[in-house]
Amino acid sequence: MSLLSRNTSWRLINAHLRYTLPILILLFVNISQPKAQASSFWSEQKRIPDYPDFAHEPPFMIADQNNTVHAFNAQPLQADETESPQAIFYRQWTKEGGWTIPNDIIYDSAGGSLDILGIASDSSGMVYLIFQQDFFDIYITSAYLGNAGSSTSLSLPVLIASQSTHVGIGFEGIAAIAADKNGNVVVIYSGSEFGKGLYSVSSLDQGVTWSSPYPVYLTGDDTTIITDPVLYLSESGNFHAVWASYLNDGSAGSGYYDRFDPNSQMWIEPTALDVPGIRTPDIIEYDGKVIVSYYHANVNGNWWRLSTDGGNSWSLPSQVSSAHVGTNGRVSFAVDSNNNLYAFFGERINDLNHGMWQCLWTGYSWTDPEPVVKGPQVRDVIGGKGFDPRAARAVVSNGNVILVAWTTDGFAGENGTWYSYKQVDAPALPAVSLDVPTSIAPMIPTILPESTASSLTIATATAVLNISGDSPKFAPNPQLSIIIGIAPVLVILLGMILIYYLRQNRLN
Repeated sequence: MSLLSRNTSWRLINAHLRYTLPILILLFVNISQPKAQASSFWSEQKRIPDYPDFAHEPPFMIADQNNTVHAFNAQPLQADETESPQAIFYRQWTKEGGWTIPNDIIYDSAGGSLDILGIASDSSGMVYLIFQQDFFDIYITSAYLGNAGSSTSLSLPVLIASQSTHVGIGFEGIAAIAADKNGNVVVIYSGSEFGKGLYSVSSLDQGVTWSSPYPVYLTGDDTTIITDPVLYLSESGNFHAVWASYLNDGSAGSGYYDRFDPNSQMWIEPTALDVPGIRTPDIIEYDGKVIVSYYHANVNGNWWRLSTDGGNSWSLPSQVSSAHVGTNGRVSFAVDSNNNLYAFFGERINDLNHGMWQCLWTGYSWTDPEPVVKGPQVRDVIGGKGFDPRAARAVVSNGNVILVAWTTDGFAGENGTWYSYKQVDAPALPAVSLDVPTSIAPMIPTILPESTASSLTIATATAVLNISGDSPKFAPNPQLSIIIGIAPVLVILLGMILIYYLRQNRLN
């Protein structure tokens, strides 16, 4: 080979490398997981003031448009009395002022305990609150959010269900509520009117009148109990629901998805989320897609599935993070003003890395989790210095301030409820003062029918996928097609370089 031809070959190779390598580098950068961006660090974790030591769940929270988070929880009416009954309390949080002193807004004058089950708000500014009294009765009350801290502003509580599952350890979540802009209010709960199962009651007029309990799903087994129901209002106006179950030996059972159409007042047939072993599901609709998350006992971690058709079909299950394990409560979703979707959850990587974690949705998967707070697990007495975060609950204030709260796992020793906040890289929404109307229409109690299971059509669960085996299937890697496409280019380049050097060695 002449010097000219060798130089020409080298120039050709250099040209290929000069133009091809930057493209390859960009492709590999795109393949790597994006990182969540933020304008500040998470604040130091602190305990919510005046919260009881023995706490299993953080407060239910609603953010208004005036930089304020409204929080509701149940705790002893008299903190210094060990036998004090529980009441419903209200408090506020702002980034500048922190937490206000809690105010009891609902209590049982007969001395009974109350357990809060859920809250919801609608576009008119109304907030709805459901709670349990006397072990099995579910009541609802409402107020305008600006008046929610005043007990005199709440409507008279109305009984909407009388045979719900009693709130207790392992059954902290037994009901959920959601409301839309058209006056529809829907409540789902674990109950036993016609057998153990999931039931619903609904209102067409902002809670003034209520339907009778309807069995959405029956377990068919009195030893299997529904737990952890969640409701989410979709952009289409439908109500998405997910729930799990406990078996008679205390292990996790099946979990399901269902959908309620407020126009027809009908539920579709429930869909199995996965093979049995499910706990603490959650659900959100984001950019027209429905995402469900749940803990699966078979792999001791959190999983997610995606539906692009409103919940009719689902992607294969994928892990939120293969590096994290543990049953530390739900995955809590939050969306900022830049339309970034966050997921928060408590889990561990190993004994030295327990924590509350945050990851960001990329459009096809989740980024590697980053800690809100992390550290070694610490076990202590109740009220001590235990550390093992669980039961995340997050909310976004005015578009760019995320507040996340959690409790401490019982094995580490309950010690109240903790929180942290962060101002993310998203624009702050304009502050809007709350309107405070002065009157609320009175609610009308439900007339509960006698149990006549034969008179009702009972839905049964139908799986979307033919799932079998002892553990969930992994979804295909969405980056696989990119990697396959790059491989031939790399082979050609390496071949050209190898041929050039072999010829060079032969000539030398």
